Amino acid sequence: MTKHTDSINMPIYQDIQDVIMELSDDGFIRMVFDELMETQLFHLISINEEHNFGDPYTRMFGYTEWVSQTPSIISIGWDWKLKHDDRVIDIVRTGLPRSNLMLTDNLECDIGLDQTLHLISQKIDSIAWEVIVKDQILKSPTYDHMTFSYS
Repeated sequence: MTKHTDSINMPIYQDIQDVIMELSDDGFIRMVFDELMETQLFHLISINEEHNFGDPYTRMFGYTEWVSQTPSIISIGWDWKLKHDDRVIDIVRTGLPRSNLMLTDNLECDIGLDQTLHLISQKIDSIAWEVIVKDQILKSPTYDHMTFSYS
């Protein structure tokens, strides 16, 4: 019986050990850009930080956080805002993202935080995050008359 229990626990311990070994001392997870582009991101949370529906302007902005399901979990967050005219409202990313990811070149050397954040922005812009954020923050029936477009 003890032998059976040990064999069940061993793979779990090994998985934890593998994850610990992949983390760096500075807290970054490292990979090349192509690996990032192949990594699927999943919505974790979107928060509406402020809204003001006074005429003639509507202001709404917040942030969203997305994660991977890889052994070392990548976390990417960014700010968004509503951009609108008379009938169409877009949700757009503002500024650079925040992440626990550091991209490297093919020689496994860091490419730097600034370049990493610009390349992460390309990943963000390649997914249809706007649809999910809209669904998360605009659940009220008072928004049904608005038409959203997505980039």
